[in-house]
Amino acid sequence: TIETHNFHKLAPSLARTYSLSSTSSRLPKSMLNQEEIHRYFNHLSGAKRIEFLYGLLHLCQPLELRYLGTCLEEIARKDYEYLYHAEQKTNHLSAQNVPLPSSSASSVSSSTNEQTNQQTDLLPDEKLDLTDQFTRAHAIVDIALLWAKNRACAIRLFRRLKASDSVKLVDMLLERDDLDERTMDEILIIFCLAANHPAFSFDMRTQMAQIFKELEKRQRKMK
Repeated sequence: TIETHNFHKLAPSLARTYSLSSTSSRLPKSMLNQEEIHRYFNHLSGAKRIEFLYGLLHLCQPLELRYLGTCLEEIARKDYEYLYHAEQKTNHLSAQNVPLPSSSASSVSSSTNEQTNQQTDLLPDEKLDLTDQFTRAHAIVDIALLWAKNRACAIRLFRRLKASDSVKLVDMLLERDDLDERTMDEILIIFCLAANHPAFSFDMRTQMAQIFKELEKRQRKMK
């Protein structure tokens, strides 16, 4: 077939590009210590870990990304049952729902999306109380488990994060000397996740990134 012919023409080119990119700029062994990199990553704060990984992904070649995606899918299976109910709740689906057969799923997908959008519009955009540990924990879980194409829930999360006035809150806590390192780290994780999440639009990610940078400035004042 045409597709098979094109693949056989494309495959050597992809493999050659990958091979050249992985060998052309190798560092001397004395400059690169894998154990040190692992140790460095292991001691990073939560937000810095996300930034580090996100940066590495953008340095990967297409074949590497597809391979990593396959590996991640397999590794994530062990936590599937543990995170299933939280994932369904995060994405505004009933925790009691079971996966539908493909024929049934296609017939109800449009109506389900409409109901989800209506539900999201009706929910109040109350601000998140980022001084509360459980609220912060739930926010981290919600953003981490949010589906990439769930724009409706992303919009609501974005509005709630904006309404939290996190920069003003941190300024107030710093002024009162009432901001501990763990609270600051968790707030940074929330906005780092939001600034890089594909469910958020480019404009929303930009605004979250701006808030994240302002929060990082405040964190440096604590040291």
